Amino acid sequence: MGFNMSENEKIDVNNRVNLIAKLKILEKTENIEEALDFACNIPYGDLRALALYSVVTLLEGPTKAELIQKALYSASCIQDEDERALVLSSLACHLNGQDKDKLLVSILEFSLHIEYDDTKFQILSSLIPYIDGSTNKEVIEKALDMVSVMLSEYLRMESYLLLLPYLRGQRKKEILEQAFALATNLRDKDFRPEALSLIIPHLEEPRKKEIYVTALNLAQGIQSKSRREEALFSLETLV
Repeated sequence: MGFNMSENEKIDVNNRVNLIAKLKILEKTENIEEALDFACNIPYGDLRALALYSVVTLLEGPTKAELIQKALYSASCIQDEDERALVLSSLACHLNGQDKDKLLVSILEFSLHIEYDDTKFQILSSLIPYIDGSTNKEVIEKALDMVSVMLSEYLRMESYLLLLPYLRGQRKKEILEQAFALATNLRDKDFRPEALSLIIPHLEEPRKKEIYVTALNLAQGIQSKSRREEALFSLETLV
């Protein structure tokens, strides 16, 4: 039995096929700027995301940073957050030096407006390899700004810990304490031992041992057997 499509669905599929075909022609002719303009104006969010991802990998030369910035603005207008995240998180790997830091700041600023915490966390995780080595304090502060608006306490804590290696001095102590406060005050108490297991490696003695004992006592007091075993396992790796 065949699959029957409505006229609108047929038109939609035909439009998509034509868009892909046109983009491939532009890429083959090496008219990359025109290909980028075309990709930026594709009306379908999923196709635009894939097209931008495809075209950006081909960019090179002195205008590369400017063209990637253009792709970034176009990506920020994609309605679907997963599709938007695909492009945002893939752009940073195409720049180096000062241009990379500027792009990172822009990506993080756009990411502030993403609704879902798991999508924010996905973007932040993908950017960490490119944040590594950056001496630009603005990059780190923009990342911390994005983390601060996450509603999920657990993801906020994990995100702070992702950024911790790139912080120094008093700022590092402040963020570590914020992460610790989140871990010890999670609404679901059963998750507190596992959260603390992520904090403990960043602590110094004698506090490290004190918090380990606290987390162990919390884990042993969990009623659910499966959750208790998970919590204890997360702490065993620290011994």
